[in-house]
Amino acid sequence: IYTENGVKAKTILPDGSTVLLNSGSTISYPDKFIGDTREISFSGEGYFNVVSDSLKPMIIKTGHNLDVMVLGTEFNLKTFDSTKIETTLYQGKITLITGAKSKGKPSYTEVLPNTKSYISNHGTIKLQQMDKITNTATKAWTKGRIIFNETPLKQVVEELERWHGVRIIVTDNSILKYKITADFNSESIVQIADLIKLSAMIDYKYKNNI
Repeated sequence: IYTENGVKAKTILPDGSTVLLNSGSTISYPDKFIGDTREISFSGEGYFNVVSDSLKPMIIKTGHNLDVMVLGTEFNLKTFDSTKIETTLYQGKITLITGAKSKGKPSYTEVLPNTKSYISNHGTIKLQQMDKITNTATKAWTKGRIIFNETPLKQVVEELERWHGVRIIVTDNSILKYKITADFNSESIVQIADLIKLSAMIDYKYKNNI
């Protein structure tokens, strides 16, 4: 299943687990889970609510230097930037498996609830306890909101392109260092651009979805 930019979707896995897919995401899985694990492949951003089964863990393969092992939990997985994959755990626990593609033995890191993790493409893991603001911001997209908190404009542009299915061309790269703090809820891309224009003194033109 693939979601185009500007489109979101919800899918139910064979075991009853649900995954909400953000724009520009892909998930693949069998018609039925056979064997000792529930293996799926995933890229993009998804909000997972996994049915508990201690005897048959779910293995999420990201295609990078990370697999995620899940017994039953609720978490967000974001892999758009392969150099810094993010997981945000709300309930239960997950195990991050890094180094699976290297010659050495894989490394296993258990993550507990209310923790955000950042995984580099070298397998380095940074864990961060979530405060209320981070918790709200991470799952905001599942409620139709986009929250930016001192977010570099380069990342803002990438997220708006996926969210609204538009192409954004920046003609002055110096503005990419600007940082944006905002909370958008159902505004059109033109309304968002107008607000950024007012707050950051950035001009823009909009034509043919560009």
